[in-house]
Parts: sequence; C-alpha cells; structure tokens
Amino acid sequence: MLKLLVRVAAVFLFGTSTVFADIVLADLFQELAVLQRGMKVPIWGRADPGEAVTVSFEGQSVSTKADKDGRWRVELGPFDAMAARPLTVTGKNTIRLERVFVGEVWVCSGQSNMAWPLQRTDGAKQELAELANPRLFFYSVKHRVSGDPVSDAGGKWVRASAETATNFSAVAYYFGKELRATLAARGSIARAESKTAT
Repeated sequence: MLKLLVRVAAVFLFGTSTVFADIVLADLFQELAVLQRGMKVPIWGRADPGEAVTVSFEGQSVSTKADKDGRWRVELGPFDAMAARPLTVTGKNTIRLERVFVGEVWVCSGQSNMAWPLQRTDGAKQELAELANPRLFFYSVKHRVSGDPVSDAGGKWVRASAETATNFSAVAYYFGKELRATLAARGSIARAESKTAT
C-alpha cells in the first residue's frame, strides 16, 4: 500500500485566465505521484480554450475540452492499489508519466509541529539508518501566502529513503509508517504489491 504525506496551507484551484500553447498538468501530477485508491480521482490542468484533452491510465481513457479560461478536469477510477503504471495526457501535445501509483493518500496539515523535520527528532539517526519504506512517498507544499486560490502547489514527489527523508515532516512520516504497518498486518499491502513491483 502506498502513502502520500503532505503539508497543506491552501486549497489549489485555478486563478485567472491564461492561454497555453501546450497541455499542462497541475504540478501535483508528476513522476511518483500517488492517486487515492477505491474512489474517483480528479486529474486536471490547463490547455488552450476549447482544446480536446484525453487522459489515459490503467485501461481507462476519459476525454474533455478545456473551458474558455483554459481549464480542464476529468475523473478516473476507482482503482485498486497498485504499483507504478504510466499515465498519458493527449491533446496538441502528449505528456506521459511513467511511474504513477495508486494507494492511500493522506493530507497532513498543521503549523510548527507539522513542519518539524524527521532529522531533528529523538532517535532520528537510527530511524533513518533503518528506513525501509520505499513505497512511502512525500509531497510537501511550498510555503506561500496568497489572498486568492492558486493553480499549483509548487511541490515535488519524493520517495522515502535514508537520504531523502531527513526533511520529511516527522509527524507525517511516523503516521505513514504506522499506517503502512497496520495495512501490512491486514495483508492489504501484499495483495497490492503482488500486482507489479517497481
């Protein structure tokens, strides 16, 4: 089973009208992205107004057209948890993400307690040395103040490792680790990962 840990400070919607030469995915959708299992999943982005857009993933293809402001959105799924699969977005140009996962997605939000990094906690050295959660992913939203909704979170998906997890939110990391252990005890992880390992 997969896990997304995020610090969130805003709701991400589209702002003002803009014309785009190419299809663009919202930056939440990039390599190593995790989609929530068991429910419809929205995928969105920007394109030229009126441009036809098709999103394909795991045998499903959904088409739509960008609105007058260049915004488009589709829904895929629901999907069972699975290891990496390609996701393709096609219009005037094509975007292909090779490694998109489906699993558990959780939003972890807070103030200084949520921002406290793993490397500054008690036992961090041992925890990082023994870290064995390659199916744990983290997407951290950049700190930004805005009086209006913004279109992108400005983050990047990162796979947990001894090198990358040092600056993960400690609260979010330990929450994800505990959730993964609980799901493993129920057998959910083994069933999902048997579908293809990446």
